[in-house]
Amino acid sequence: MGLQTGFLGITGSLGGLVFKKDGTISTAPPKRKVTAIRTLENNTEFGVAASASKTFRDSFRQVMANIADKLVTSRMTKVMRAVIATDAVNDRGQRGVIDAEIELVSGFEFNEKAISSTIIFCGYAPSINRATGAHKIDVDAFDAQQDFAAPVGTT
Repeated sequence: MGLQTGFLGITGSLGGLVFKKDGTISTAPPKRKVTAIRTLENNTEFGVAASASKTFRDSFRQVMANIADKLVTSRMTKVMRAVIATDAVNDRGQRGVIDAEIELVSGFEFNEKAISSTIIFCGYAPSINRATGAHKIDVDAFDAQQDFAAPVGTT
């Protein structure tokens, strides 16, 4: 909004013109293009996905210390981005993990080179309680000699 500073001295914007303090006049800058808005929305959602990925990885920090591969961060962010895309409650750019299908994370492998189904031959059932945020994995009784394909030399 324009502000009169003296006799016909105007600073700010008035109509489609911008009056600067040094006395120059220019046209108002153009509004953001649709592509710039879409880029801003995508960047916002990527930031939310990266934060959710970090929170998820932090909750499994002890497990990841010995078994995660070096690409786990980018793979988890990609999964979280897919989770955010399922949020039908919020508008694009405002979507988050809370209102999305977090069940898409089920089956995520921390080490892509050692997939659980090729190493563990006993039954297990993961579960996530959305109300409390608790997550756990129930493992059936097993015999370590038979039910794990451990590398040679491990104890």
